Amino acid sequence: MSSIIVLQKETSGCPMIWEGTIDNKPMYIRYRWGVLSLNINNVAILHVRLDQYLDGVLSINDAIDNLTTQGYQVINEIE
Repeated sequence: MSSIIVLQKETSGCPMIWEGTIDNKPMYIRYRWGVLSLNINNVAILHVRLDQYLDGVLSINDAIDNLTTQGYQVINEIE
């Protein structure tokens, strides 16, 4: 069974940050310098380079697609 990420808050800009829970634990996802990272309790769990350029802007849909590719189930509660 895959871990379930629930996105509850988004901060736009550089870096892009999404906050929520993963398996009912606090987590945040950050996209900066072309790297998507998943942090649980301020511990980095995942780092994926998505872009060779030092880009810091990623749409929420692209973030969800990449997390799904990594085996996570994502529920988007951000309005």
